[in-house]
Amino acid sequence: MPAAASPRDKGQHGAGDWLLIGAALAGSLAIIWFAIGEPLVTIGFASGVLGLGAVIWWLARPREAETLEQFAMPDWSVTVAAIERDDCAIAITDRAGRLVCANAIYDVWFGSGHAPPRLPVDEASLEQLARAARDGWRDGEGQADLLEGGAGSGGGRWRARALRSGRGEDFLVWQFTPVEQAEPMADLAGYLDGKLGRALSLAGFAAAIVEPSGAIRAASAGFAARATGDPLAVVAGRDFASYLRQGEGDRFTWAREGREGGMLTLYYLPLTDPDVPSEPDPQATSSLILVTDAGAGLGGGSSDGSAAAPHLESLLAQLPLGLAMADRDGRLLFANAA
Repeated sequence: MPAAASPRDKGQHGAGDWLLIGAALAGSLAIIWFAIGEPLVTIGFASGVLGLGAVIWWLARPREAETLEQFAMPDWSVTVAAIERDDCAIAITDRAGRLVCANAIYDVWFGSGHAPPRLPVDEASLEQLARAARDGWRDGEGQADLLEGGAGSGGGRWRARALRSGRGEDFLVWQFTPVEQAEPMADLAGYLDGKLGRALSLAGFAAAIVEPSGAIRAASAGFAARATGDPLAVVAGRDFASYLRQGEGDRFTWAREGREGGMLTLYYLPLTDPDVPSEPDPQATSSLILVTDAGAGLGGGSSDGSAAAPHLESLLAQLPLGLAMADRDGRLLFANAA
């Protein structure tokens, strides 16, 4: 196999070729000069040959290979590390709607087999996601205010945001943030420790949140005062029934007051979602129990405690929970504004 020519050899061969071409051109000019004897014709011929040679050299000159900008493929492992968070789910989809990258919490909430906007959520949420995707591709950003998950996503609730991204704007970056659901009992427990609890105490109502097991979860200072004699006593975790004494029938008194204690009226209010049509299960539902002296309130003096109802209703109307009272036949007796 012959050895490849070095750049130096190529340069020497190129110089020799140009010398041969120059000698041929000079010889041609000498022949024309001796044959015609016209200097203008000789000069014109030489100019034409030089011009043609320049064109041929321009077209045949060696050119450097044009380098095309090559965009490196994304390193999705680096992207996954960058978007790994435990407070929100992040996913990236391409224009074909394929899921190309997602963090771990996305897989937990929706599963890696689902790519937005096709997620395991209800129909109304799917419409919101589809609109967010359209807005994201068209305007650069799309949003969905409230998504409610179906059975496949554990029934969660989220807000979603879709941002167009990438060098060629060929990707949508989805961000799903959970919507925190208020817990009525936790909120109400805070109210009982605050001004609402003090207002109930001043009005003669001892209030306590009682768990299905019968243990007190939270209570107002007025309840602690009536049940133990000390408004600062800690009653949380104690058995609610231990502070009461039951006499004949459904007559109750405070246990610490003994047989001489005045009769009490108890109001039982299950803490359930008012939008759920099923009846609350006392074995699984916490409750708000209001305790007041029998006959207290407007028009007091009634032995059965019914005279306290108007006074009770005026207080319940201010509670932050939706509460209603019905008789045994299901007739609605009272409902507050909430």
